Amino acid sequence: MPTTSAQDYTLPYFRQSVDQGFQKYGSSITRNIIISHGQEAVEAVKAYLSEMLASFVTPKKISKHKGSAIRDEYVFELVQQARESNFPSVRIFVYDHIGRLSLFTAAVVPESLNRTPLKPEDYIGFANAAYWNVVSEQRKSTGDAASVYFILADKTSDVAEVLLNIAEDNIRMHGRILGRPFLTLEQIASGKKPYDIIGEAEAILSKPN
Repeated sequence: MPTTSAQDYTLPYFRQSVDQGFQKYGSSITRNIIISHGQEAVEAVKAYLSEMLASFVTPKKISKHKGSAIRDEYVFELVQQARESNFPSVRIFVYDHIGRLSLFTAAVVPESLNRTPLKPEDYIGFANAAYWNVVSEQRKSTGDAASVYFILADKTSDVAEVLLNIAEDNIRMHGRILGRPFLTLEQIASGKKPYDIIGEAEAILSKPN
């Protein structure tokens, strides 16, 4: 009997939210993407953001995760892990993970940074650097980069602004996020091992297609 994940429930909702958000707030970035990369690239960016939201926000009735303590150094640990890997596919996976986490934190849960010395703008910068690293690694590996990553790198701030408005309209209620952030730039404060992004990347990449 097939199993149904929380993402199966949340992805259609977030896809609708992203579509509406781009219609309402993203006319300028949509026009620029169409001119530079075509309509398919717009759909690729929207699909990427929808999947990111569905992955990182789990309904409270489903989520078993307790509150986490923010760790500012986590993003830097991930960067170091990516740099130390000898495998381009792993480096791409980790940089993409950094980009998604940074973008999500800056635009959807910026309040998680209230007690840290860093600001949402810093995490937008982290996302920007991460996506440029993805572009660089893909170009070195294949000679070209996926348009969705080039757009995320070239227009990180614009994408973050649209995502922030989407969050305000459809992900928050009275200033609080709907559901529990499933994985932001956080780690469990105690009693848990650090998130092993390299292990996850290697496990996923080793699976046969």
